[in-house]
Amino acid sequence: MKQNKYQSEEEVTNTTGDGDFDAGRLERMRAYLHEDYLAIYEIDVKTGLYVTILNSTDSESVAVPYSGNYKYEIIEGLFSEYVSRGHLGELINISDSDNLVRVLSVEKRTEYEFETATGSGEWRKVVFSGAYYDESGKPEKILVAFSKINESTGERLRKQQEIVEAFRKEQELSEVRMEFISRMSHDIRTPLNAIVGMTMIAHNDISNREAIEDCLTKIEVASDQLLALVNDLIDIDKAEIDKQKVANEPFDLAEVVESVCMVAEPMAKAKRHILDVSTENIKHEMVSGDVQRILRIVNNLVSNAIRYTPDGGRISVVFKEEGECDDGRFNYKVVITDNGYGMSEDFLSKIYDPFIRGTDRRVQDESGTGLGMAITRNLVELIGGTIDIQSEQDVGTQVTVEFPLTIYRMGTVIVPAPVVSNGILVLCNQDMCEHRRCTASGRCFKEVFEEQGIPVDTATSIDSARFMIDAKKTKNSNYYAIIINAKQYTETMGDMAIKLRMYAGAFVPIVLITDRDALAIELDARSKGVNFFLKRPVFVKNIVGIFQKIEEQQIDEKEVEQKRLPNCVGRRILVAEDNDVNAQILVAILSTSGAVIDRVSNGEEAYKMVKDNPSDWYDLILMDIEMPIMNGYEATRAIRLLENDTNYRRTIVAMTANAFSSDAVKAREAGMSDHLTKPIQIDKLSEVLRRYM
Repeated sequence: MKQNKYQSEEEVTNTTGDGDFDAGRLERMRAYLHEDYLAIYEIDVKTGLYVTILNSTDSESVAVPYSGNYKYEIIEGLFSEYVSRGHLGELINISDSDNLVRVLSVEKRTEYEFETATGSGEWRKVVFSGAYYDESGKPEKILVAFSKINESTGERLRKQQEIVEAFRKEQELSEVRMEFISRMSHDIRTPLNAIVGMTMIAHNDISNREAIEDCLTKIEVASDQLLALVNDLIDIDKAEIDKQKVANEPFDLAEVVESVCMVAEPMAKAKRHILDVSTENIKHEMVSGDVQRILRIVNNLVSNAIRYTPDGGRISVVFKEEGECDDGRFNYKVVITDNGYGMSEDFLSKIYDPFIRGTDRRVQDESGTGLGMAITRNLVELIGGTIDIQSEQDVGTQVTVEFPLTIYRMGTVIVPAPVVSNGILVLCNQDMCEHRRCTASGRCFKEVFEEQGIPVDTATSIDSARFMIDAKKTKNSNYYAIIINAKQYTETMGDMAIKLRMYAGAFVPIVLITDRDALAIELDARSKGVNFFLKRPVFVKNIVGIFQKIEEQQIDEKEVEQKRLPNCVGRRILVAEDNDVNAQILVAILSTSGAVIDRVSNGEEAYKMVKDNPSDWYDLILMDIEMPIMNGYEATRAIRLLENDTNYRRTIVAMTANAFSSDAVKAREAGMSDHLTKPIQIDKLSEVLRRYM
């Protein structure tokens, strides 16, 4: 606090020669006032200085000099420490010298009741009154007096304040609630109308396969929208509940990028956006962390960028590896940039508040709950990351998310033996090689292949490629595959593919690197001899995946096979599911595998079925979690206790509607072998059967 010329009563009385504040007068005034007042200060309006007439123990904890500048010591000093935040602003306005002169020239006295900053609910009153007036009736000196409020009055004021505050908050909450309900009603009904309408159309045109497929596609999209809304409502509280349950599981960044693209591309295409997904310096593709939360974060931010950008905009998503952190983990960054509506500074300051949406009409027209950014920030903080948003209205927005990941080392990637023996030919555009933009790591294909122990030749023209192919043929050999990498697929590139097919023969696979969403390109390229396609950004995993596809040569058949249940004839499965409809569907699907299916309705029945049969009676138990009498966790624990005597461990797979990573952790803690999310997907169920049967 600012120091002043006079710090004590003695200094003041010794320097006031006119006798206005002699010691005797002060004592007489105090004797008269101390019963009713805690502190009294006299302010000289012209000089802005004050002197203390009375100061009791009530405000001794606030260091107020005996005299000094009224504005600095009383208003900015005493008030800021003594008065509650809820009353401080109003009292400062009332206490302004100019305001007091104006009011006291008319009313002679004004007062204000306030709650103290002690937090104990104590109330005080401050009285302002004119002490000396000039000839025009304006006060030259003003008394500022603090007094206690009796207990009953204080309680009344406290309750009154609580009522006012509660009413204000209820009004705000009511307005937010009504806006939220109105928005949710619209956002929920929109996909519901699509689902109902497309179902009716499908029923009315049941014989038209093309129309049915179109309806099913639209129903699937609408269902995803509806599910996203439900997830938002659940996740705003779920993130708080699961703060200590951060997963640390190995995953491949290639799958994350692919998943983000799969979600974003249809949305971007619908609004005619240019979507550019790229990578920088991704040297470590296999990492460990909470992949589900990372996906939720990135998907939410990318979908926001797409939705809040006018049609025909540009969205950029860049995944970066930034280097090692202090704790040995590596820092990864995702930068999402758009040229959309942008945000005002005012909205940007409260963007993480639940239910808050921008007032821009263009934003209001887009569906949304106002929960997305609150959820996103919660998730970012849970994984130990940071989020930064830079935005300018009508210019665009850039969101940067950073988070640490552990490098997950799995050893050398295994590639088919023919790749190593025959090698690869890469026909690469010179510009792509020079700028090192071939792969996710920023390295050219030659470096990546040689790192995997694969011989590689590179050509920058069709003539040099032909020379290398002919050189192989003179040794009675040929390349395992030819990869064409160019910045853009042009008619010239199509002609090049035809020539490569002629030179290499009918059986050498040709792989084309394309941008994403290049269906038309793929159709043209296939007609000119291209067999397989790699989409940018290209990860090592993608390359190995192509080799695997080349080995199998039947991509479509493989995908169909993955969705078909394996042959389980002679095997027995126990299904514990309390919902009759769900059980009927699941039993019907499982029956196509040839297995014998037993079904029970609760965990206790499942326990009895296991107990009353030989230990190897069931090859697989599918256990619903939410069941009456005994839930899935309890039933699993009881079954595991039985196994202590038989030394035989059964395969128990959880079935739950909760898709959170923490639920998978709970299932394993209860002794379950694996975890399936409802509604059960056939390909996931097929994976479980192949894995355990």
